[in-house]
Amino acid sequence: MTDPYVEYAIAILPSSEVAQQFTDINTKLAKQLVPQGLEHKHNKCHVTLYHGVYNFLDLPKISAKLADIAYNTKNITLNFKNEIIVTEPNRWIDINIKRFDENDKVKKDYEAICDLHNKIVDTFNEYHKRPLERASNTLETLKPKIEAQDENALKIAKQIEKYGVSGVKELYNPHLQYGINGLQILLLTMLRIA
Repeated sequence: MTDPYVEYAIAILPSSEVAQQFTDINTKLAKQLVPQGLEHKHNKCHVTLYHGVYNFLDLPKISAKLADIAYNTKNITLNFKNEIIVTEPNRWIDINIKRFDENDKVKKDYEAICDLHNKIVDTFNEYHKRPLERASNTLETLKPKIEAQDENALKIAKQIEKYGVSGVKELYNPHLQYGINGLQILLLTMLRIA
């Protein structure tokens, strides 16, 4: 029997105009990175709001709720730092979002994306079924501490069980990410990027 649970990213995709700009950036980066041993990946730029493992039978309900949230969410402007982070070879490239600067609007824009993230997590963690693949190692590593009832290890394990990973809310770091093949993305909406 096929596993009914699939890991999805609930994410914001930029408008086609902005996506083209990032495709151009990705192409330029590839020319610089491939000679350094990094594999060029097809561009799927997005801002992840939440990763979850969902039963495919729940996807119609999830999609309906996502559509409602997308419809009722005002345009969000993201302001990017002038830095590019290559997380590791053959994986992805991140561009971090500014949290603040001399312009108070940048802080409000940052808070808007964090508020949307929290809303998405609160809405969809009830559909989430098991730890994300990348969190399984954390649970295995913490097993002796969990068995010893270590308070911090128990807190991390509880978050992984509830959300799929630990620190999903307090460690959220919004960023534009691109270069992943095979990532299944659920939320398609428009995003204004500054």
